[in-house]
Amino acid sequence: MTSNSPSSNQQKYESSNPVQRWLIQRLHQKLCRLVEPHAPRTAIDVGCGEGFFSRKLLDTFRGLELLGVDLSESAIREAQGRCPESRFEQSDVAALARDQESYDL
Repeated sequence: MTSNSPSSNQQKYESSNPVQRWLIQRLHQKLCRLVEPHAPRTAIDVGCGEGFFSRKLLDTFRGLELLGVDLSESAIREAQGRCPESRFEQSDVAALARDQESYDL
């Protein structure tokens, strides 16, 4: 795979298969419904990939302050383009354990 090739995650989200797209959309809707009663104001998306679910969170919870984290530099670039109002960092989960910030979600 070249660096310009979409990741398997991106291929999944951009699939032309209507069943696959419906299943992903349904999963996102169910997750957001579970979170909704908690009215998060801050969130961290660990393993955010190209920011597809980050975008859903931002669209669902207006004003959400979101940090996305992923190991892939190219995924972080894609996520930042998809969600310019949020912050994305290339980082390892182990590094987050040392972070003193807390998040609602």
